[in-house]
Amino acid sequence: MATEKIDKPEDFINSFSFHDVSLDRISIDFDSQIAELSTPDMNWNYEGSHGYVKRPCRLIFGGTTAYFIDVVDLEGVRIGDISANITGDLILANINLNLGGGSSSWGRERGSISFMFKTLEIADL
Repeated sequence: MATEKIDKPEDFINSFSFHDVSLDRISIDFDSQIAELSTPDMNWNYEGSHGYVKRPCRLIFGGTTAYFIDVVDLEGVRIGDISANITGDLILANINLNLGGGSSSWGRERGSISFMFKTLEIADL
């Protein structure tokens, strides 16, 4: 399993197309200050393009603090969009989610997670 350290996370996040990428798991370890997003295919938006390679992986955000979580349920979760902005020594990640819309989502179609972080790594599964 390879792990890739992203040198400029804000540039990577703001330039990569995460729209409608499915999430299998969202994990937050408050003590270790790590947030992880697990996806069956980070490259889903590029399927059908020349050179497409399916990439199941975990996005590992290190040094995470200042969480804001507005999610009713995690049924059928897909990324709507992600943005990242430098704020002092940290990077602010804003992740808008599209929810599955099933009976357990209570009719809400969107949710969001925001947090500050320092590092980003991608671990292939």
